[in-house]
Amino acid sequence: MGTQCFSARAWETPALQAAAIFRALEVDGIQLSFFDIGGGFPVQYLGRKVPTNAEILSLIRGILARELPGRKFTLAVEPGRGLVGSAAKMSSHVMLRATRPDAEWLHLDVGVYQGFSDAPDGIRYAINVPGRTGEPKPFTLCGPTCDSADTLSRNQFLPGDTATGDLLVFDKAGAYAECLFSRFNGIQPPEIQYPARRSLRPGEM
Repeated sequence: MGTQCFSARAWETPALQAAAIFRALEVDGIQLSFFDIGGGFPVQYLGRKVPTNAEILSLIRGILARELPGRKFTLAVEPGRGLVGSAAKMSSHVMLRATRPDAEWLHLDVGVYQGFSDAPDGIRYAINVPGRTGEPKPFTLCGPTCDSADTLSRNQFLPGDTATGDLLVFDKAGAYAECLFSRFNGIQPPEIQYPARRSLRPGEM
């Protein structure tokens, strides 16, 4: 399975096809014992609702019980984005707020080539603008490069008083960000920072 599936049914056909392969090989005396349902486990960004892990696994278990009854095998999953999507946030500064005929634009110091490669595919991140409380207004967000494809989102509602120099914090930006950093246009990738660790006191576990 690929990344960010929007329905548990996305696993149905591949699971049925894999189960058929298991049965076909059994006819030739080959007993498979490893069933990998792949990735696809999603993160709830803004917009389309996604299935829960429980919904996905319930569908898979039902298929396996029906198609491969009584078999014993290892069920493997590759949760990927579903596991690490919420592990990081991305912060960015507004380099320029510009009024254009189609919309208000915010030019940011990070974009598609600095960790948001999923944005052109429709991933829309929740964004916090610390210190701003203006009436929400739609903006077009773009990155710092010369590429017209470096557009993160359109009609992204943010506080209407968001201005040049403001900090934007993108939530759930942990999936595929660091591994897809580039230096396109000579722009350095974002610096990775980790929260300061502290010892837990008794009772905090």
